[in-house]
Amino acid sequence: MKKILFSMLMILAALLDANAHVVNTAELRLKENKVGQEDITPRKQSPHLSGAIIPSWKDNWFVSVSGGASSFIGSPLGCDDLFGRIKPAVQFSLGKWHTPSVGNRFVFQGFEWKSGALSNQKYCHYHADLLVNLMPTLTMGDNECRWEIIPFVGVGMIDNRDANSNPFAFNYGVQGRFRLADCLHITAEIGNATTFKDADGFGSARKIGDHLLTLSAGVSWTFGKNRGWKKILDARPHIIHNERLETMLYVQGRENERLTK
Repeated sequence: MKKILFSMLMILAALLDANAHVVNTAELRLKENKVGQEDITPRKQSPHLSGAIIPSWKDNWFVSVSGGASSFIGSPLGCDDLFGRIKPAVQFSLGKWHTPSVGNRFVFQGFEWKSGALSNQKYCHYHADLLVNLMPTLTMGDNECRWEIIPFVGVGMIDNRDANSNPFAFNYGVQGRFRLADCLHITAEIGNATTFKDADGFGSARKIGDHLLTLSAGVSWTFGKNRGWKKILDARPHIIHNERLETMLYVQGRENERLTK
């Protein structure tokens, strides 16, 4: 009889110890999940992953129209200075933003400039540029800014039929944009095109030395199937929350079994 009672006590003690071990393990998992969620929740103000987007070729195309003044600074320079060479200029561009920070555009610019001989020459400037928007990087991609700073660099060709010249050109500058609406921006841009010395028909065709400095302002319209960016949801807080719920259900189930026994 004593042996039977002793065996029953040993079995009961083993069951209680097992239940205590299970409960302690579950509580430990619950604390780990809670700490993990506390580490993520304050840091992630947005429910989306920062900088993670779903790109599409149908979205975020734009067209721009701008006008301003340009000044041709040739080599040889001639008798006039920078301000004496100022001429009106127009610019049309078509482009696309592939990400909030990176885009490209194709640009046509033209009107006329004053050559080294101080004669007016009509020209067409075609170029393709790489655009880099600095604001998404500075704001960590969490907020969309109304003001944007966009440096650009590109290559192209200047077609000057009056001088029978069409030299290769390097383009660079910076554009500022202000968002009036989701699809409409005001733009202001300063840029320069560096090309060979024979762009106006005077100088060497093998040496770089002519420049076309342009200051312009205009509007830009964004179009496409969707405007803006589809961000990717951050699933980690939801995963940790689900794990906590599963752990709590497991603990409650074991506790109910213990109370039933």
